[in-house]
Formats: sequence, structure tokens, C-alpha cells
Amino acid sequence: RWQGVAGLYYLDASASGAFDTPIGALGLTIATSGYVDTTSYAAFADVSYSITDRWRVSLGGRYTEDEKEGSVLRQDYLGLGSPLFGNDAAVFFRTRTDYVNTRTFDKFTPRASVSFDFTDSMTTYASYSEGFKSGGFNGRANSATDLIQVVDGVRTLAVTFQPESAWNFEGGYKANYADGKVTLAVSGFYTNYENFQARVGETDVNGFGYLPVINAGAMRIYGFEMESTVRLI
Repeated sequence: RWQGVAGLYYLDASASGAFDTPIGALGLTIATSGYVDTTSYAAFADVSYSITDRWRVSLGGRYTEDEKEGSVLRQDYLGLGSPLFGNDAAVFFRTRTDYVNTRTFDKFTPRASVSFDFTDSMTTYASYSEGFKSGGFNGRANSATDLIQVVDGVRTLAVTFQPESAWNFEGGYKANYADGKVTLAVSGFYTNYENFQARVGETDVNGFGYLPVINAGAMRIYGFEMESTVRLI
């Protein structure tokens, strides 16, 4: 009657990059470099129980904790090319962004489902689940005036963007007929995102464009799908 799975998860990751943006008309180069180090821990479990030969319920959950350190260094140099890529003759002009910070994001995400078998080859189900995506750092911010995010519809200035979360309902029916020669799967679903992370185009006070990640409010996805296969021979 009982079935279950449980486990632990660990991730140690590092991402970094650097690039020059020459602006020939101004005799200027924007040098950008940065990194994000991530350490992620999680524990999860999911247990199913057969109430009867036809009814089953399942409960599960996951706790996730992400520790992130981010750095953004964005500087202007006179001349085409910066010391990042070998132009040691470039003259330093100004620092746009110089940022190092550490953030920790964590969340518990549950899951629950129930299913009923009409026969050995026909079943229906309904489920609820939650998801989580940790926040991060905008690696291409031009200056403190550009570090824009939107949380719960409020537009603020910050170098970081906040976690994204989602919850989902789904229900459906699955069956096979004619000794398995015909299969049918039908489902409907609804997903609600909060603080959805989106990369958008912005322009700073000096007219320079950049592409920050912001928390763009809510997003909803809903739909219906059907799939069938027929084995002719």
C-alpha cells in the first residue's frame, strides 16, 4: 500500500564572464565583468498510499536553500578596448557599477495528488504542486540608477531580482483500449506565477540600453491538452 522516494540534493556552481562594449563615436569603451557563485542544498520526499484498490493519494515536499554571491564591475575607459582584453593604454574614466553581495533564498514547495481507477486500464487524477526559482544578480547594470526591479507591482531600484514562485493545478484522464492498441491522455491545467522573472529592455538616464532581469509581476498559464496513439498492426 505504501510507496515512497526521498533524497538529498547538492550543487556547487560558478559562472563568470567579461566583455568590452566599444562606442566608437564617443571614443569610449564600457568594460563589464562579473561572476555568480551558487551553492544549493535541498531535501525532498514523496509518499503514495493506496486507500483501496482504486483510490490512491500522494503527498510530497521539497525544501530548497540557495546561497549566491554575485559581483558586477562595469567601468568606462577612454579609447577603444579596455585592460580586460589587453589594451593597457586605455585611460580609466569612471566606474559605473562596483558591486559584491551575498544573498540566500529558500522555500518549501509541497505537492499533493489523488487518483481513482475506474478499471485496470482507465484512471483519472487531480494534483496540486508548487515551484520555486531563486533570485539573482543583474550582471550588466550600467549604474545604480539602472538597477530596476518590480515586486508585487511596485517598481524599485536594486541590483538583485527576487525569487519566482508558482503553483499549479492539473486534472486529467488516462486510458488504454483494445488490449493496449489505443491510448488516450486528456488533461487541463492552470499555473500561477508570482514575481515572474523576465529579461526586459531598459534605457538609462544617459540613453544607454541594457537588459536587466526584473520581477515582472504575475503571469498565468492555463490550457488543455489531449494525446492519443493507435498501434495499427
